[in-house]
Amino acid sequence: MSTEKIYEQFLAWQRQGGGLEYPDSENLMPMLKAYITPEEAEFLTGFPFKWKTLEQVADIKDMDPAELEPKLKELSEKGLLVQSFRREIVGYKLADIVFTFFRASLWPGKTDEPIKSTAPWINKYYPELWEQFRYDQERLMRPFAINETIEHGTTVLPFEDVVKYIDDREYYTVSDCPCRIRYELDPDYQDCDHPKEVCLHFDDLGRYCVENGLGREITRDEALEILKEAADSGLVHGTGNIDEQAPDTI
Repeated sequence: MSTEKIYEQFLAWQRQGGGLEYPDSENLMPMLKAYITPEEAEFLTGFPFKWKTLEQVADIKDMDPAELEPKLKELSEKGLLVQSFRREIVGYKLADIVFTFFRASLWPGKTDEPIKSTAPWINKYYPELWEQFRYDQERLMRPFAINETIEHGTTVLPFEDVVKYIDDREYYTVSDCPCRIRYELDPDYQDCDHPKEVCLHFDDLGRYCVENGLGREITRDEALEILKEAADSGLVHGTGNIDEQAPDTI
C-alpha cells in the first residue's frame, strides 16, 4: 500500500469516531505526516475508539500482549493513544486529532522533532478546524475567575469559585500550555511572556499525563498556587463546557 493511501485510510478512520469534524484543508495532511509515521498511521487505523484492555487490543491486532504493550506505551507517550487507569485496570483508546495535535503532543513542552516541524501546521489548521464552532451557542470551553466575575463586552458571565473544582480531586498534575508551545515553535509567531506550565489535569487524565511523561504530579496547594499565578499574570481560567461530569482540565 502506498504511503499516501495509508494516511488517507487513517484520516477516514478518524472521521468515523464521531464528535468533531475534520474539514479538508491543504494543511491537514501535512500536519498528520509531520507527526505520525506511516507505520503508526497504519497500526492506528481501526484502533478502537472506546476503552480496551491490553488483552483485548492484542486480540484485535492478533499480537502477543508482551510484544504489544511497549508499542502501546510508545504511542501513549506520543499522545496518539489515551490511557485510562480506573479500577487499577489499564485501558487504551485511539486519541482523536484534536487531543493529539492540540493537547497531548504539546503538553510536555518539547522543542525537538517531530513536534517542532509539526507546530506550524497545527497553527495553520487551527482556525480551519474551529470555524465549525464559530456560530455555535454552546462553546466547548467556558471561562471562570477566582472569586470574581469576568466581563466580556456587554456580557457578564456567572460567578464560579474555582476552588470547588479543586477540592474534590484525588490526583493533581500540571503540563505546559499547548497553545503557547505551538506558537513558540512557529517562527511566524512571537513568544508569549505569560507562564507556560499552567495546564492542570486531574484524576484519570492526570495519571495518564504523568505515566507518559506529558506532565508532572503536584499537590492541591501547588495547583491553587498555579491558578493564582496565572490569574495574576492576566490569564483567564477555562474548562470544558460539560455539565454531566466534573472537569478533568483547567
